[in-house]
Amino acid sequence: MPAPDSQSDSTMLADMGEGAIRLFDSMVDYFSSILRLQGFRVEQEVRETLRRACYYTAAGAAAAMGLFFISVALALWLGALLESPAAGVAIVGGVYLLGATTVALMTARAARRSHEADPFVSWNLDTLKETARRHPGEGGHV
Repeated sequence: MPAPDSQSDSTMLADMGEGAIRLFDSMVDYFSSILRLQGFRVEQEVRETLRRACYYTAAGAAAAMGLFFISVALALWLGALLESPAAGVAIVGGVYLLGATTVALMTARAARRSHEADPFVSWNLDTLKETARRHPGEGGHV
C-alpha cells in the first residue's frame, strides 16, 4: 500500500491537471468568441460596402442615361440652330473630346508628380535606366 503522502501528491497533481485543462478550454472558448465577433464585424462591413457600391452603381447608371439624353437633345438643338444635324453632333462630341483630353492630361501630370515625389519609384526608374544603359542588347527600352 502506498504511503499517504504519495496518494495526496498524485491527487493534487491530477486536480492541477484538470484545472489546467479547464483553464485551457476556457481560453479556447474565449478566443473562439472573439473570432466569431470579428467575423460578424467583417461581415457587416462587407455588406455595408456592397450595399453602398450598389447604390453608387445605380446612381451612376441613372446619371449616365441622363447625360446621354441631355447630350442628344443638345446636339439636336444645336443642329436645328445651325441647320445642320451633323454640326450639332460634332460640336457636342468635340466638347466631350476636349473634356476627356483635359482629364487625361491632368491625370498624367498628377501621376508624373507622384512618381517624382516618391523616392522609391524614382530610384527604381533610375536603376532600370542604368541597367538598360549597361546592357543595351538585353530586354526592351526603358
